[in-house]
Amino acid sequence: MKKVLAALLAMTLVLGVTACGSSDESEEKKDKASSAAATDSSDDNGSVESGSEQSWGNFTVFVPEGFELKGGDVFDETDPRYFSVKKGEFYYFDFFTSDVEDDVMSKYDYNKNTYTNEQVDVEGTYNGIQWTGFQYSDGFGGYGFEAYTSIDGTYVKVGSAGFEFTSTEAETILGSLKVSAASDEPTTEEGSAVDADGSSATADESSQAVEDTVDFETTVEMKGAKVNLPAGYTLLKDAAPIQYVVTNDETGGMIKFWAGSDTADDALDKSKGDEFSSEDLDVDGVAWRYYIPYENAIIAAANTTEGYIMIDIDYGTIEEVEELASYIEFEEAVE
Repeated sequence: MKKVLAALLAMTLVLGVTACGSSDESEEKKDKASSAAATDSSDDNGSVESGSEQSWGNFTVFVPEGFELKGGDVFDETDPRYFSVKKGEFYYFDFFTSDVEDDVMSKYDYNKNTYTNEQVDVEGTYNGIQWTGFQYSDGFGGYGFEAYTSIDGTYVKVGSAGFEFTSTEAETILGSLKVSAASDEPTTEEGSAVDADGSSATADESSQAVEDTVDFETTVEMKGAKVNLPAGYTLLKDAAPIQYVVTNDETGGMIKFWAGSDTADDALDKSKGDEFSSEDLDVDGVAWRYYIPYENAIIAAANTTEGYIMIDIDYGTIEEVEELASYIEFEEAVE
């Protein structure tokens, strides 16, 4: 009996030691696998020695080999304020740009209050561009960061996933940002319904004055109207005669021209709903109505012989609406 108990005790000790050994070995393998995964993830981010400079909106950025430049955001792929330099779904640099500092800082402050895991403040200067922000952990061994800066009067925020703020990729891409040169041509006030001497001009006279003083670079046949544009606008989307989208090279604002078969009142009411009130606007004898959905955005519409023409500006002024409206030729006089 004693021999049996001794044998059982010995077997128990052996099994215990074996289990501990397996546990230690298992943990060691997990550590090695985790380390290898981190190394592979770092290596997978790719080299930044080769690539090309690419542009979106008013910005030029270096896109390393293995990355791609994607413009716009999930709501509007033509929006010039947004662009991304992406390696993959979990490895990217998302940029948002604006001439208004509060637009950038409100997004940054919201994210700083959201991504708080192992959050630390960071700052650095890459190729003369000073960035300020924070870095955080994703909870799985990876890192991301948010940072902001100002380049030639334009405010920029970047949100990155899969890269540390001090990584070679971050230093290269963030240090490569350049603002495209704005047009040297001064903005004009031609097309106003009032002459320099204060006398009112007819719509035909004002339209002729515009044609005589503005060199149009682009003419777009829309439904019921013709949209003329001078130099200084970059095409983003051509879906004429229903939609035509450009960006103002000087301000970075996006402008959408819409045309449809509804009346201007119906089109504007569908756009604004009951939340906003509209105002009347006369441009060269043509009756327009407009409303302001949010700061620096204006939506205006006028009747055409086939329905309506609409100007939708994201980041602009009412003066710009008037100027663009003065460039539009209607097939016939419309009230």
